[in-house]
Amino acid sequence: MQERELVVNVQKGDMQAFEQLFELYKCKALRTIYSMTRDKDISEDIVQEVFVSCYTSIKSLQNPEYFKTWFYRILTRTTWRYMEKEKTLIPVENIFRKSEDSYENSSLEKLEQKESSKLLYQEILKLQPKLQTTLILYYYNEFSVKEIAQTSIQ
Repeated sequence: MQERELVVNVQKGDMQAFEQLFELYKCKALRTIYSMTRDKDISEDIVQEVFVSCYTSIKSLQNPEYFKTWFYRILTRTTWRYMEKEKTLIPVENIFRKSEDSYENSSLEKLEQKESSKLLYQEILKLQPKLQTTLILYYYNEFSVKEIAQTSIQ
């Protein structure tokens, strides 16, 4: 079933459709929140809260095609509220890490990549949480610029 159809069915009260949406988004949501909080337990709690919020307010979503950006708006704002309460930084050290099992880097290349990632990470930490989130959505979740703009995070 297409995502749009799932959303429409959830809006009609179909729990199986919601379970399918949950399965589509739970891992990405967890990775996104974890990259912001760096705490597995907290990330799982926030994911649960986000999905409950999503389910209770999905009828307010007027255009089912925008579910993804609507969902991530809830996700990022819930995470920001939590972060504000906890006053923690949002580390994004693994944001650019991509596993390429078929490609073997030399030890020197790996060391250079690690050092570059570390320097980049230190610079990213200097950004405000909303800008850090923009980087996470763009590079880690492969959102388009238009999708990021639709989440209204700026």
